[in-house]
Amino acid sequence: MSRSTIILLLVLVVGGTAGGTYQLIFPRVAELRLGEARQSLQGAARLMQEQDRTDETRLSVALEALAARPSLRALLRERPTEAAAREEWLGRLRTELDGLEAEVRDVATAKDLFLCEPGGLGLARRGDATWTGQPLAADGPLVQALREAASGRACALLGMLDGGLARVAAAPVREGERVRGVLVAIFPLDDGLVRARQGDLPLEAGFAYLTEHGVTAADLSKSQRKAIETQLEAAPELITRLLAGKPLEPFAVRDLLVVGLPVTARGGQGLAGLLAVRSVRKLNRPLDELALYLFSAAGLGLLGLAFVTVLLGGRLPRGLAELERQVGDLTAAAATGRPGGRLQPSGPRPVRRLAQGLNALLEALRRASPAASVEAQRAGRPAREPTNTDMDVSGLNLEEPVEGSAAGAGACDPGLDEYYRCLYDEFRVARARAGDPVDGKLGLDRFCRKLERQAELLLARHACKAVRFEVVVSDGKVSLRPTLER
Repeated sequence: MSRSTIILLLVLVVGGTAGGTYQLIFPRVAELRLGEARQSLQGAARLMQEQDRTDETRLSVALEALAARPSLRALLRERPTEAAAREEWLGRLRTELDGLEAEVRDVATAKDLFLCEPGGLGLARRGDATWTGQPLAADGPLVQALREAASGRACALLGMLDGGLARVAAAPVREGERVRGVLVAIFPLDDGLVRARQGDLPLEAGFAYLTEHGVTAADLSKSQRKAIETQLEAAPELITRLLAGKPLEPFAVRDLLVVGLPVTARGGQGLAGLLAVRSVRKLNRPLDELALYLFSAAGLGLLGLAFVTVLLGGRLPRGLAELERQVGDLTAAAATGRPGGRLQPSGPRPVRRLAQGLNALLEALRRASPAASVEAQRAGRPAREPTNTDMDVSGLNLEEPVEGSAAGAGACDPGLDEYYRCLYDEFRVARARAGDPVDGKLGLDRFCRKLERQAELLLARHACKAVRFEVVVSDGKVSLRPTLER
């Protein structure tokens, strides 16, 4: 396999792994994160619902505590009837209201603070000396809170005042069982209050209060607020559903996730709804960063693998090519009658091991060759045992081959068949004269096959041109002596 193919496979594997991870795992993780965002956003909206009820109770308790101040009850008890004394008394009453306003500021910012008679006529208003004797209101949440407080119960409720949402709190000023006056305060539910409340609740969400007129108070950016208002104009049934007391399932507005719940504070039913808003653009930012890290790591890993492949991957092909060249040289040497030599292993470990195995095989073949047997006999070492390829020639009594040219039977006839026939007749006659006739199993055909096989072995062993045999009689023993012709 070439290096370019390996690099291409690496590109496919690494790129496929990174792309598959991005296409399969990242959408699933994004879906899980979006589901968690929906749940957390619904939880944030419910927390704001609870905060509305908590504010309602807190304002009611705070105003009731202010109405119970002894100085305020003493002033109402001293109420004069003379005009001159009444003006001086009203001045002290307004000063008392200023002190009350400073204390209620620790709980919430009051837009207005009133002190009224139980019947509804005004006694004093913070910052307005001309208001005395005027009715608090003709109708609406102020009148409702005044009537409830005049009956002896402190209350707080949500209502619409001057086109915006506000919370009205009222508490009776008692003298024993008698109600001498009613303390009324107005706390606006505006953008500043929503922003301050969100600071108290560390939530990754923005909030907006809705009425039938649209968004009245919110802690949203300009783009978010505009997107919400555009959506509400296009789908007014969302406001209708909230004012009917039904929650809104999470829905998307551009890159915003929105959840709607009705306002459950007193007076809010049918009046207002609450929206919790969260941007999903920031939600997927960690995944975008993780995707950047993933593809960067995949690219760096691919570069590293490609570098290693280019640097080290060529050793195996080069080693195999060198081994192939050496094997070719040894094969050519053996074909020209110059066997020998060894493979020189080089390259990676698998190539070296292969070369060592081939060297061991060549050594084993060299030791098993006929030439090696002759050399071993000449060196005084025992020759190898005959193999099943060597035919039994014990009946021929072959001697050691000699150098030269054969005589006698070799001149009988230049044809090979005639040569072996003449040699066979001469061998048989000589054996008969010596009193050792030829075995009947050794016919002419078998005699020829044995000598031909021995000629082949001697040719391969001694690298001569031809081998001839002659019949030799020595001490009454008949044998055949091979003669090597160069």
